[in-house]
Parts: sequence; C-alpha cells; structure tokens
Amino acid sequence: MKQHTKLLLGFIFGVTFGLIGYYYLPAKEFTFMTSFSEVMTFLGATFLRMIFMVVVPLILSALMLGTMELGKGAGLGKVGGLSLLYTLMLSGCAVIIAVVMTNILKPGVGLAFDKAALATNSGVLTLQSNAKAAQGKMWYQYIVDLMPQNPIDSAAKAFSGEIVALMIFALFFGWALSTVIKDDDHPMAQVLDSIFQASMKIIELAMKLAPYAIFGIVFNTAYKMGASFLGNVAYYALVAYPVLRGLWTSDQDACPDVAFWLLRSVQGGLSLRLHDGLVQCHPAGCAGVCRTRSETPAPHLALRADRRRLGQPERYRAL
Repeated sequence: MKQHTKLLLGFIFGVTFGLIGYYYLPAKEFTFMTSFSEVMTFLGATFLRMIFMVVVPLILSALMLGTMELGKGAGLGKVGGLSLLYTLMLSGCAVIIAVVMTNILKPGVGLAFDKAALATNSGVLTLQSNAKAAQGKMWYQYIVDLMPQNPIDSAAKAFSGEIVALMIFALFFGWALSTVIKDDDHPMAQVLDSIFQASMKIIELAMKLAPYAIFGIVFNTAYKMGASFLGNVAYYALVAYPVLRGLWTSDQDACPDVAFWLLRSVQGGLSLRLHDGLVQCHPAGCAGVCRTRSETPAPHLALRADRRRLGQPERYRAL
C-alpha cells in the first residue's frame, strides 16, 4: 500500500473513531478513553519530535555540503546567486498567494478556540513577542539580523525564529569550506554526508510511523471538538486544493505555471549555464529550481529531474 494511501486511511479512521468516541464514549463515563487519548497524544508527539529533532542537522549538513560541492566547481557565484534569487521570488509569490487567499476566503472563520488556552500558548506568546520586537526596527536591522551572532544559539532557537539565520550561517560556512577543501574524499565532506544520510534515515523511520501518528492527532482533535471542526477543515481543503491545482501542473517534473511566468519575466528564456553545459529552465524540466508545493521543495522529484532530464552534474545535486 502506498504511503499517501496509508496517511489518508489514518486521517479517515481518526475522524471516524474520534467522532464515535465524542458522541458515544465520553471520558466522564468511560474513563479508559482518557488513557487511550493519552496514548494517541504520545504517538502524535513522538512523530513530530522525530521530524523536528533532525531539522537542524539536516539543514546544516545539506546546505554546507551542497554549497561546498558547488563551490569546488567554480560555479557557486552564478548558480548560487540565481538560485537565491529564484528562491526569494517563489517564496514571495507563495506568501502573497497565501495572504491574499486567506484574507479573501477566510477559511478559519467560525472555528471555536479556547481563548484562555491560546493566551498561555508558548507559540502564540512567541509570535506576540516577535511582533513587538519588530516594531521600530530600522530597515538595515532586518538584514543584519540574518547574520547569527552565535550559530549554536541560533540552532537551539531554530523553532523560535532563528532558522533563517542558521541557514545563512550554513551557506557561508559551506562556501568557506569549498575554498579550503579541495579533496572530494576529505573527512569533513564525508562527515557532512553521513549526517545528511543519517537524518534522512530518521525521517524515513518517522514516515513509517506517520499513518498511526495522523490517526492519533486527528482522533484527539475529533474526540475533543466533535464534528464542529470538520466544516472548517473541509472548507480549508476546498480553498487550498483549487489554488494548488491552478498553480501546479499534473506533470510531476514540471514547474508551476505562475512561477515559470515570473521567472521568464525576470530573465528572458531563463537559462543557467552550469559548469558542464547549458541547462535550460522550461516547463518540461526545471524541478531543480522551482519544484515545490509549499515552502519546502520536493527533493526526490527535484533530484530525479536534475539527473534524468537536465543532466545536472553530481556535485550540484545536494544544494
């Protein structure tokens, strides 16, 4: 059975059994449901922690290794600069679409929240604190803040707004490594690659747990809120799906039409002259540059297009 089918079944079963529990097995009368709900919470939290705990090593190893490999080929300047430009453009496009669609369609209106719980939620408090801190900042301070004072501290605070600074550090450090490491078999490169591969193994393990975690998370939500949340979830899906389908073609190696239009507007024809030849970015093959359905690329699709359709050199693949 395919992974997406397992995830869908986990969601469906989670909703079904959660609603059955909400209406027919209330915790006040059936105390064993409290223990069952705790087990489901444990499953969901374990899955999320397995993903979160490898974010920092995965980002550091992937960006450092990719930048280092690219720098060895004397192609970091142009390819890196264009990649950064395209990333900023597509990320900005994604943010604009999300903000506009959310404000127009308001998919979350009507969803009931515990305001008292939200007032003490650490995530909400962090957002409020960051918003207050951002008020009154000079324009240049936003750029300066991208450079971490202490990379280790930024790594520890990656989920508190420091992840971009950590990525900037990884890119700079990877470039620096490319200037001093000339041997492909250098121990530092092998260490970074091992960290990257180990991180992917943990994610692979987490994905095996994902269907059960999805069941647990959705079950608890349905068990605590009943059917009231389904309307908002369904509306959100109806809002998000047409937008994604409108922006993305069905070809899994294709670029989004809107993103491709933006790219062609900036650089007519859009071609990247890599070290080993000309790689053209067009709707039939530019997954390595702009294939993404969220803020994070789909790596397996990008790498497959890089190798098979674009003939991209091996040393460029990690970045």
